[in-house]
Amino acid sequence: MENATLHDGHRARMFERLFHTPDSLAEHELLEVILYPMIPRKDTNALAHSLLRVFGNLKNLFAATPQELMSVNGVGKKTAINLCAVGRVFAAVKDDEEKACGWGSFESCAEELTEIFKQLNDETFYVFFLDKRYCEIARMAFANNEKAFVSADITELATAMAVHKPSGVLLAHNHPSGNVTPSEADDRATLKISMICTINGTTLLDHVIVSGKNAYSYFKEGRLDYIKQKLDIDNFYID
Repeated sequence: MENATLHDGHRARMFERLFHTPDSLAEHELLEVILYPMIPRKDTNALAHSLLRVFGNLKNLFAATPQELMSVNGVGKKTAINLCAVGRVFAAVKDDEEKACGWGSFESCAEELTEIFKQLNDETFYVFFLDKRYCEIARMAFANNEKAFVSADITELATAMAVHKPSGVLLAHNHPSGNVTPSEADDRATLKISMICTINGTTLLDHVIVSGKNAYSYFKEGRLDYIKQKLDIDNFYID
């Protein structure tokens, strides 16, 4: 009973550290906490150290198979399966991060956007938030029409920019009609979002229009600068 009380107290302190200062935990301590629900009645500190000695680091540990994990004394089948599952989650996150960095050129953007829009029959407007490496942080989607980006959408977009703090913003929408030529409404929406980007300390990188396998780039065609110069500030609001 005394040992159980000691373990409970130690675990409670570890949870508090993880809650308040997660970066203060060493690798073996993080692993120790991960092992808690898998081994609820025993001290997991020693096992965490053993696992790291065998595999060298967390990367190798979470890339191991259940059979390899079970070769470590104290790791049963259930624990091995759970550790393997955690490892596969990490691998999936890494894959998502690598896939997210495909926005660095018009060609890669057009290819990615063609895949996104080919399943859509209705006009849809996407806003992609990107970091300095042109990796995707987050995205938003809106129904697009002549009254695109009413005040409610603008508020939601500005809030998202404040939360995600992107280095750059990429706009994209589809034209189901087959013609990628920008409309006046497209220009107004582009100007409006460009102004919101400026207010929030970020940059509008491009607005890409996609129809089938064809794509139009505001940046590549020089239209991004054009609309900022030619459209009057009064057009910021759409009737």
